[in-house]
This record gives sequence, structure tokens and C-alpha cells, in this order.
Amino acid sequence: MKVLIVDDDPNTIELLQNTMKWEEMGVSEVLCSYNGVHAKQMLQSKEPEIVLCDIEMPLCSGMEVLKYIYDNEILAEFIFLTCHDSFEFAKKAIELNALGYLTKPFKSEEVYAVIMKAIVKVNNRMSHNDLVQKEYLWRKNQDIIGNSILWAIFQKTIPGDKEKLKNIMNLRNIDFDINDKYYLVYAGINTRKLKMRGYKESDFFYMLRHLTLELINNQFDYKSAVEYTLEPYNILLLVVKESEATKELLIERCEKLISVSNSYLDAEVVCMIGNLISCEELADMKKEMDVLFQQEAGYSRKVLCYSDINDSLELEAGSINYERILKSLRNKEKVSLINYIRDFTEDSMKAGTLNSYKMNMIHHDLLQIFYGYLQEHNIQVDKLLQDKVTRQMNDTAEYSVFDMIKYVNYMFDRITELIMEVQQTTTIVEKAKKYIQQHYTEAIDRNDVANNVYLTPNYLSKLFNKETGVTIRDYVNQLRIDEAKRLLNTTRKAISTIAMDVGYENISYFSTVFKKYCGCNPDNWRKL
Repeated sequence: MKVLIVDDDPNTIELLQNTMKWEEMGVSEVLCSYNGVHAKQMLQSKEPEIVLCDIEMPLCSGMEVLKYIYDNEILAEFIFLTCHDSFEFAKKAIELNALGYLTKPFKSEEVYAVIMKAIVKVNNRMSHNDLVQKEYLWRKNQDIIGNSILWAIFQKTIPGDKEKLKNIMNLRNIDFDINDKYYLVYAGINTRKLKMRGYKESDFFYMLRHLTLELINNQFDYKSAVEYTLEPYNILLLVVKESEATKELLIERCEKLISVSNSYLDAEVVCMIGNLISCEELADMKKEMDVLFQQEAGYSRKVLCYSDINDSLELEAGSINYERILKSLRNKEKVSLINYIRDFTEDSMKAGTLNSYKMNMIHHDLLQIFYGYLQEHNIQVDKLLQDKVTRQMNDTAEYSVFDMIKYVNYMFDRITELIMEVQQTTTIVEKAKKYIQQHYTEAIDRNDVANNVYLTPNYLSKLFNKETGVTIRDYVNQLRIDEAKRLLNTTRKAISTIAMDVGYENISYFSTVFKKYCGCNPDNWRKL
């Protein structure tokens, strides 16, 4: 792959030539041109796949070079270099299919991110076989054996003590200093929130992987990294030597990765840095960091540090305002409730006090408020989480602020729905009657019926009696006796069998109830 740099300032060309690790990025040749006229000639003779071009040049401007590419249907990704962050330039560049533009003075990470986007677009134009071959060569150039050994260390499938590990490394000729100390650095992205911006998923992770390795490790060193899934996150875990970076430098690099990924890939990367450890501690540290990353990744916009998380998990968490939430529920103000929870969690995030412990407390407090509000309406609180969707929402509420807001929104609607059903007495009583009609031959009582309609037994009994004029027990008995009369009239079954068929285990009690409703015992009824 060839890159053409066009600029009338030799210093700019020299800077770009020497700053980027072109060969490692897959660029075989970097061409230079100092004016637009010469650049047009090189486009025809050298056929570069990527062009970085200054806008303001004598004789022929960068805009004219871009128009030349556009008019002649030249397959080259075009990136403007400019001293002016001008909307008009950007608008014209978009119209002519430019990939983007970089404002001087350049930041190396921004240049790198834009060029990586261009490389991916060029790769997408290649034939399938070319892509497969390039991926194969890229993988081949990485130390796959070293990568596998690193993963085996994490999984404890090879010995972790120094001497045995040293023998394995020497046997396989792997450059891994067992006497050095290391930081584990996590870079994760929530796969549920991916925004591809038109990229294929494989291309997206290709760019993100390279950005992470370049900005954190300062080199494309895949043998010192492993990639895996920590639901819902895709993780690139890097092992960084103490001799290569301090903790403060790693924090700075992680912050840069987060910023660049957000700006150029629209990706919300979360980073976490472990303690400085020996090679024997790698597996145990990874295990602990996996748990903490899943707990904390959704709550912070800062770089997470293992030691800081452990120290702060049980700091004073603050509490939500019970009365304010109850007021929103009672007044049916869903927007007000959601805004309050969102503001509360985001303020906590900005203050650096939002963590898994605090999210757990918020969730617990909300459940208590929801339960109390349902009890005000005589609704059984243990039935709130009975359906599958509600259970899922409840289980994921603590994953992140986003999941918490989804949970509050859903629970508000679910609670409102339950209360509206209770307020429609006829509907509740009809549901209760239907349940009794389907189950009266079983050993049911008013508690079973109340459970089915999410009400307390006493409250349902009052509603049922008011609506039907009979108690739940009388309604059950009437259905049983009516069925018993039918069986006595149409079958020769024994009375004891009929008693059991309609829900009575005791024949004496069956006879007593039957006589109460029919004026005679079952045997006399059959003789009539």
C-alpha cells in the first residue's frame, strides 16, 4: 500500500514521514510531492491508495487535487491537511468524497486514527483473496506462540513459578523476562452499544485493536496482549513491563485512547490498570480484575485503577430521595422520575463516587420504594418480578447507568399497569373468577386466587364479595357442588370418587357442604 503526502511545507512532509510507523501499519511506500501539479502526475504514475494533501498551495490547491481525483474516478482515499478548521472546507471535502481533514499542528494519535480509517477503506476495496492473504501475513508476523503462552499463563494451564516458566520460555525461544514486573491493562468496549458507522464488525475491531496496541504499548506488539469476551465487553488485555511505562504514563495513554476512540470511531472504550505484579501473580490478578471490570466498567468515564476501586467500593454512597421518587410515582410523572435518577447517577459519576456498591444500593432502595408503593395499593410485591422481562430488567439494572435508566422506565410502566388493573375492579374479579373456574377441582383457597391477580388476600376478598355478592369460598364450593350434581345424574361413579373429582378429599365434609347447598346428602340426590 502506498501513501502520497502533498504539502508545500517541507517540514510538514518530514514530520509525517518520520512520526508514523508506516511499515507496521502496512504501508510499503511513502511518496512526497511539494505542489498540486506534481501530485496529479504522481497520482497517475504511482497510483497511491491514500493521499494526505495540504489545502492551500500555490499553482494548484488541495481542493483542485481532490477534484482531479473525483473527476477521474481515481481510487484513492483523500485526507486534507489544513491550518484552518473551516466548515466550508469540510462541506466541500464531503461533497467530493474526502475521508476527512487534519488541522495543523497535528496530534500523532489523530493522524494515526484517520490513516487507520483510510487503510480499512482501502482494504475493503481489495479482492477477498487479497484480504485473506493480508490477514494471514499480519497474523504470521505476530508472535502467535507467545500470545498462546500468555493466555495459558492466565488460565493456569502451564506452571506459574519462575523456574518452570523460564524453561518453557527458553525452550520456545520467547522473549519474556520472568524477573520483570508487569501491569495488566484492560481496554474494553461494550458490544451492546457498538456504533459501526458503516464499518464491518471485523474492520471495526481491527482498527480498535491497532489503536489500543499503538497508544498503550507504543508498538504493534500483539504477543503481549490477549483478546477475549467478558460479557458484555470485548476485552483486549495488555501486559506492560514496568521498564516500559509507569502507572502515571499508562493512565495518560489510556485517557488518550479513550479520547481518540470516541472522536474517530465513536467508540466508548473503558480502561482499567492493575497493580504492579510479578509473573507468578498474573493469573490471580487477571481473575480479580475480570470481576472488578464487569462490576465497574459501566459506571465511570475515567480510567479505572484496580487499587483505587478496592479502596473506594464501600465509601459513603449517598442515598436517593425516597419522597421525591414516591411523589413521581403517585403523580404518574415518569419523565421526572427518570430525569432524577439519571441526574443522580451522572452527578455521582462526575464526583467519582459511582461504583458497583453504590449502584447496588440505588437498586435496592428503588426496589424498596416500588414495593412500598405497591403495598399502598394492596398489590402483592413478590409478584412484581414474576414475569421474564421484569426479571431480566431487574437482573441487569446494576450493569451501567444506561441499564439503570432502562430499568426505572420499565418498572414505572409495569407498576402503573398493575395499579390500573386493580383500579378496574370488574376486570380483577373476572380474572379471579376465571382462575377459580379453571382450578376449582384442585386444593385452592383465596391465597392462590389472590396470588394470580397480584393482590393481597384480604383486599381481593373485599373486591370479590362487593362485585359478586358471595365470598371466594362460597364461589368455589358452588362450582364444586354443581359439578358433583352433574356427575351424580350422569354417571355411576362412587360418591367418594365424585367427592375427590370435584376437589374434596374428605367425603364427610363433602356431604356436609352438599347438603348445605342442595338440602339433602349426595346419596339421596342420586335417588331423586
